[in-house]
Amino acid sequence: MLIQSRSIMKKQSKTNIAKSNGLTNKFEKLYTTNLNELSEIEIEKICMRILLIGSIAKLIYSLIVPCNISRHDLGFISDWKTIENGHLGYIQYIYQYKHLPDFSPEGMVQFYHPPFFYIVSAILMGITMMFETNVIFAFDVIQVFVTLIAIYTTMLLFVMAKKIGIKGRNLVFLATFFSFCPIFYILGVTLNNDMLMIMLSVLAMYFTLCWCENHSLKNIIGIAISMGLAMMTKTSAGIIAPAIGFVFLHELIVNKNMRKKLIIQFVLFGIICVPLGMFWAIRNNVLYGIPFNYVFDPKSDEMYLGYHTLIDRIGLPSIYELFGYRIDISQTDKYYNIWGQTMMTMVFDEGILSIKSIPEWVMGILMMWSSTILYIMGLVSTVKGIVDKKININRRILFIISFWSVFISYIIFCFKYPYICTMNFRYIVITLVSGMMMLGLMENNKQCMKANNKKKSITTVLFNLCVIVTSICSFILFIVCAESPY
Repeated sequence: MLIQSRSIMKKQSKTNIAKSNGLTNKFEKLYTTNLNELSEIEIEKICMRILLIGSIAKLIYSLIVPCNISRHDLGFISDWKTIENGHLGYIQYIYQYKHLPDFSPEGMVQFYHPPFFYIVSAILMGITMMFETNVIFAFDVIQVFVTLIAIYTTMLLFVMAKKIGIKGRNLVFLATFFSFCPIFYILGVTLNNDMLMIMLSVLAMYFTLCWCENHSLKNIIGIAISMGLAMMTKTSAGIIAPAIGFVFLHELIVNKNMRKKLIIQFVLFGIICVPLGMFWAIRNNVLYGIPFNYVFDPKSDEMYLGYHTLIDRIGLPSIYELFGYRIDISQTDKYYNIWGQTMMTMVFDEGILSIKSIPEWVMGILMMWSSTILYIMGLVSTVKGIVDKKININRRILFIISFWSVFISYIIFCFKYPYICTMNFRYIVITLVSGMMMLGLMENNKQCMKANNKKKSITTVLFNLCVIVTSICSFILFIVCAESPY
């Protein structure tokens, strides 16, 4: 029945593809108007419509594809007699036994991860299984839950962009990009802890921005809980902690009359955040001697890239990475370049779209290149933003340090674990968030300086064009190619 229902949904979605042409025309009409002449209320209405369309598109995609569409260490579904490793086994274990794993997670692939996502998923599984005993249906429900997290994240990013003062045309384009950004489609259907960790990390950054404006207990507690739960979802969320920490330090230095109040707040932050974020790592270290920075090493000869030169890894991508849409993890002679594979996985993961025709392939390549250009523009903005005093210093600290902390950590990770599977954009989504926020701020400043000049700069035109290309291609492909390619 599940397979039949998904097949019916697939056919129904394809019969409605013609409607996408109408939406494409609306995109063109929208972006040919002078958005900067509209009021803030009108701009917000446009953004909300775009976010709504993006949300519906993600839900449709989630309902069409199977729950194992993205196979990042999913493992196998348990028969309820043996403990299976991987994300699926972890969820089933907590649902079945109603407690955390009482054994060393080493060798169990994904059981070393903190348990927050798996606890929430197990609760959802329990509720679902009360009405439907089919375990695959329960995982389908969890997949929809992950999609809702992705949708909430895009909404939160829009609110964050408004919070930092991005307005007019730039706000519409950022809302459009985040609504149709391929990585949120991909992670929105992936049964693992990535999307929840990203949402909580973004929430921690948002509360940090709120706290900079109002040093209230509510905001500092919001940062502490969000950051703590992000690390309780995936330990690597702690990589953005230095960015938040330097914001704290800056406020402590400049607000001399508030230092006592701020120190008390920082102590409260530590009391809440550290136990939430570190308890799992401390528990495993005390009980099983597992290092705090433990990562499962696949030790796979099939995916090993250690024999490639430094130039291979960080030089120009291979032709397969520049024009491909699916990664064969056994072909290490084709997929070895960090930059090429990172950008491929930003829009295709390891081959999540079922591309079957040349027009679909062309659209996919355009989507990848336009997304790559936007990412590079965001990266450049974090460099230029270091000396751009027009941007609030706390915003610069938060976005620039979070970008480079995650980016540098990722490069080290790729060399420390030289396997095809480690080069994946899902590990650095926060750099996309920070880079695009900095790009939006810099475009905003440009817009204010050239208020009376209707001629747009080359970077503004490139930014607008790449957002349109990425969004249209993404919207169409994630409906037309929405089926398992495996």
